Amino acid sequence: DLIHAHSLFSNGYIAYKLWEKKKIPYIITVRYPDVLTFFKYMIHLRKIGVKILMHAKAVIFLSPTYQEYTMSYLSKKEQVAIKDKSYIIPNGVDDFWIENRVTNAIHKPRPKSVKLLFVGKVNKNKNLEILIEICKILQKERYKVLLTVAGKIEDCNYYKIFKKYSFVNYVGVCNKYELLKLYRENDIFIMLSHKESFGLVYAEALTQGLPVIYTKGQGFFGQFDENEVGIGVSDKNPREAIKAIHDILENYEEYSQRAIRLCDKFNWNIIVKDLKGIYTRVVF
Repeated sequence: DLIHAHSLFSNGYIAYKLWEKKKIPYIITVRYPDVLTFFKYMIHLRKIGVKILMHAKAVIFLSPTYQEYTMSYLSKKEQVAIKDKSYIIPNGVDDFWIENRVTNAIHKPRPKSVKLLFVGKVNKNKNLEILIEICKILQKERYKVLLTVAGKIEDCNYYKIFKKYSFVNYVGVCNKYELLKLYRENDIFIMLSHKESFGLVYAEALTQGLPVIYTKGQGFFGQFDENEVGIGVSDKNPREAIKAIHDILENYEEYSQRAIRLCDKFNWNIIVKDLKGIYTRVVF
């Protein structure tokens, strides 16, 4: 009755050809490679990408950022047509995080003290250099600062960058139970990748009451209003992140409580109901 293609180009093309031959309606989910690889670099495929979007019964974007990027490659007429059938529905987190989310803010950071957490692959894209600069500035401001880094080392040069600093605690690759403990032990989750597809680790952090700091214009940006559960900053200007940290620390309990309350946005049980509603509207 209906095809849901979970990418625009690779799967969407199959759905489009089936629609041509069998007239089976289809919907599309637009993902990171669709926007920042196919549309951006594979110019010869843009025309078919637009055709797939135009014939879809509905278009789902994982974030407002993806929607904006996609629209930038379309004509005004195409933008209107696609926006009228667009939905913003994020990825969900593993049920483990929803089932083990905190019900109240666990703690408030001590004065002039902050524990930052990074969870992700250690490579050039993850931009750990800026986190080091942020910590140095905080130390100059007389903060007691600890940066905990969890994740697989993919580039040893980047491990060398931070291993020499006493304020960095590298804990290696962690399972979900170890991560749960880390989220609850730290104050702010911060990851300022140059490029970010979606970033489920931000959502995981929210379930544990952690405010988040993320990169402007990348995957997680736009999931919430700014200053609601966190703040988007430049991946090149550490001073922006410092200002965000100060704001979060000054209003910590409000950020933390909103994070706990609003993390249901990433609950698969709720997301599935939203998807089912779209399926029903398209088919009937």
